[in-house]
Amino acid sequence: MDLIDKVIAITEALLMATNSMNKKERDDKIKQIDELLIERERLIKQLKPPYSDAEKEKGRHLMELNQKLEMKLEQIQREIKQDLLQLKSTKNSTNKYTNPYQVDTIDGMFYDKRK
Repeated sequence: MDLIDKVIAITEALLMATNSMNKKERDDKIKQIDELLIERERLIKQLKPPYSDAEKEKGRHLMELNQKLEMKLEQIQREIKQDLLQLKSTKNSTNKYTNPYQVDTIDGMFYDKRK
């Protein structure tokens, strides 16, 4: 198995890892994805031109896989951002419920520092 085939195999493994992700196992999957991305980057840096026609065709296939992978990773990123925003909103509403008379801002107030 030559180098580009290894890169394609890792990219396909990344796609499989991003396909089957739920919130309960997300942390473990993210660690797995991170390790695969590091290994993939290491292998890509080892690729050197000139490329044969077969390698160019494999490179085109790799580019298609890479586009799919980028879309999946962006989707995961959006899901994580949404979960963080929801967590922050829940935290704020919990704080308001436990202390309803807490003043968040002092809009419109003027403090005169002179004596």
